[in-house]
Amino acid sequence: MSLQETKKFRFIPRLNAEHVYEWALFYLLFFYLVLRAIYVPPLHDEVATFFHYIEVGDIWSDTAVLDANNHLLNSYLSRLSYLIFGEHFFFLRLPNLFAFFIFFWSIVHLLKGLNHRLNYLIALVALSTIPFVFEYFALTRGYGLGMAFFVMSIALLLHWIKTQKSGVLFFSLITGWLSVFANLIFINSFVLLIFAVMVFFIVHRANFTLKKYTFQIGSVVLVGMLTYPLIQFGLKLKNSDALYYGSLDGFWEVTGKSLSELVLFTESDVVKWLVIAALLIIATETFVRLLEIKWWDFLHKHSTIMVFFLFGNLTITWILANAMKVNYPEDRAGIYFVLLFVISVVYMLDKIKWKYSGVPLLFFPISFLFVINFSKTVVTPDQTLSRDFYKEIRAQVSTSSSVQMYTTQHLAWAYYERSKAHKVFVLNQREPSTVHDIVVTRKPFYNPESHNGYKSVFIDSLTQNHLLLQKESFIREEIFKKDVSVPWNADEFSELLIFEPTKSEANQSYLFNLKSTIEIDSIYKDISVIFAGLNKAGEQVHYSSFPLRWYYGSRNLAFDFEINHPISFTEEDLHSVKVYLWNPQLRSVHLSRAEVRLFRLQ
Repeated sequence: MSLQETKKFRFIPRLNAEHVYEWALFYLLFFYLVLRAIYVPPLHDEVATFFHYIEVGDIWSDTAVLDANNHLLNSYLSRLSYLIFGEHFFFLRLPNLFAFFIFFWSIVHLLKGLNHRLNYLIALVALSTIPFVFEYFALTRGYGLGMAFFVMSIALLLHWIKTQKSGVLFFSLITGWLSVFANLIFINSFVLLIFAVMVFFIVHRANFTLKKYTFQIGSVVLVGMLTYPLIQFGLKLKNSDALYYGSLDGFWEVTGKSLSELVLFTESDVVKWLVIAALLIIATETFVRLLEIKWWDFLHKHSTIMVFFLFGNLTITWILANAMKVNYPEDRAGIYFVLLFVISVVYMLDKIKWKYSGVPLLFFPISFLFVINFSKTVVTPDQTLSRDFYKEIRAQVSTSSSVQMYTTQHLAWAYYERSKAHKVFVLNQREPSTVHDIVVTRKPFYNPESHNGYKSVFIDSLTQNHLLLQKESFIREEIFKKDVSVPWNADEFSELLIFEPTKSEANQSYLFNLKSTIEIDSIYKDISVIFAGLNKAGEQVHYSSFPLRWYYGSRNLAFDFEINHPISFTEEDLHSVKVYLWNPQLRSVHLSRAEVRLFRLQ
């Protein structure tokens, strides 16, 4: 008997031996997710989401930061969690954590069309333990929410095809729309969902009363109207070059290889040919089945719907890349292909008249066991700053230290600094500095021969990043000290200092030390200290920004701060340096007890 032969749709089924297995698996995985949500250090993209959207609440407006990292539903729900519970990342990750409930039980229903019970049991644990997919349910990104609503929309579509209940269709469309609201990568699947609904409108037209037909067509029109703003948002991102991820170098080179590396832990061409073979077998088997059974029965098969979404997404992706120059999705941007491909393979294996045909799927739970941890992720494991590494760096830092940090660690550093009374500001820069006291850089950027003025005193086991200290500290010769206090004003720019070295002072390195007390009249989004370097032609050739909110929070309206920023006039075509306060939201601010001290570094 097929597992899909059930009398009544129940999202959470009644208990029997099989359901005990389902619940036990769910609770084990959910408990592990909770621990990961607590202990895995925040990724760079998570902290960026927090700083840019969650904390300030500027998510979908003309002044919001235009970036593909802004997954709208995640930003809104995490913002709500932040307002209720605060800024600890466990609370910010709650929306995606709870989305696993939807994801898991939707997978259960997607697999109910399998004929062999053992295949079902293996497929459920396999689809639930793909590490690359699983880990997103413990991160504050839009992928967990998007996948949950994506698979739920297909599960509800399958139930609607069977029952033609208007309410089921409505929720299938709404959850499909929510998947797009969570992450724009699901827009293609949502278009396919609506296309499938329209096809079945035609197939079942004789079964619809005028009232039911009107309601269901109205549901399609409603979600279509709701989708229009999301399409506008996506086009706005594209036109601003915010959709930079991926490339047009070919589907396998961009999408296939990156997904293979993250899911199967290899980019081997063997995988490429195995995937092509599997797709050909799936397509052939689907076509043969169409010829063998009635088209009505064919359209109602779970496997048919999954194959439709798989090949539909492949087709749309190819058309968009070749006709509209939309990049092929890379790694996480193509995560839906993993789910659709694996589920299609599951149904292909289920057609084999051997009860152990699903055994190859055990690769996923086995590989899952090998990557169980509470410190890192499969995707971008190096784009974080562990608490242990942070403490190691902090132990080397004094109030007068200048620190430069790689671009995927500096945001996490600022977030951690919020718990410190005296904040240490760091410069965000890819290439290792030659004038900072302390440098944190990635392994590929560190060359002991070219950076012979530094020694590596610690290598982070999580990211393989180096902590570099100067072998011999610079001697600081104070040149001058200037009071730069600023009275209450709401200007966008408040000039603090312009330094133009004389000929005898040129081609040297200097340390700018800025101390001040700042008061701000209301909650703010952006107030930064800027160091801008100009060449003789007045062109900007150096720009360093130190956003105060990242370190102090938007609700801290009065605090002391100190910034140590060295600049080398020998390495850059610098003629002068301008230091100013940037206040783009025109908040009323006051700098008191503010002074700049300038040191020559020797």
